[in-house]
Amino acid sequence: MRNPTQLTRRLSPRRIARAAISSALAVAAVALLATVSSAHPSRDDRDFGTEIIPSLGLTRAVDGDQARAAAGLAVRAPLVRGLLDTEVGVSYRSQEYYGGGLTVRSWPLTGSVWFTPLAPLYVGAGAGWYNTSYRYAPGSPYADETTQKLGLHLGGGVQLPLSRKAALDVSGRYVFLSSESSRLAAGKFNPDSWTTSVGLAFRF
Repeated sequence: MRNPTQLTRRLSPRRIARAAISSALAVAAVALLATVSSAHPSRDDRDFGTEIIPSLGLTRAVDGDQARAAAGLAVRAPLVRGLLDTEVGVSYRSQEYYGGGLTVRSWPLTGSVWFTPLAPLYVGAGAGWYNTSYRYAPGSPYADETTQKLGLHLGGGVQLPLSRKAALDVSGRYVFLSSESSRLAAGKFNPDSWTTSVGLAFRF
């Protein structure tokens, strides 16, 4: 199990600021979609309870070889109506490193708090428990392994209403994870990643 203090030490003010600025730009770009949408949600349109949100998206690790598909399922509910939402989610993502020599697969369980006073926009942060497997290419002399570690994330998104009971949820987040060592190369690699996703929020 990774030491959570390793992750805390890596969260320098510069890295956090860069991720926050990038997240804000991503949310602003998504918000542009809302301004051209014919549906303009009022406060009453956000007056609902629990949401179930299946989603599909793309994830790209900072040191990864390419963007890969990701899938997720989240449950979101108001904590303070019109101000704060809470969310619990599970997802799956896979990323290759070193030209396919190492494949990292992760099944994170995450919790988030989203600020929602500017609905349909939301921004926030959270933490997750990342069950991660490391699989080396066939023929490699190294044994596969699985670890569990803590991760943090910043993100946000926008919901475009489709009906009273459904909405399109477009979001992005930056995930902070502790550095990893690889037997394939000297030193460490950075597993931090970006994820963008599109989901369908079913409201109850």
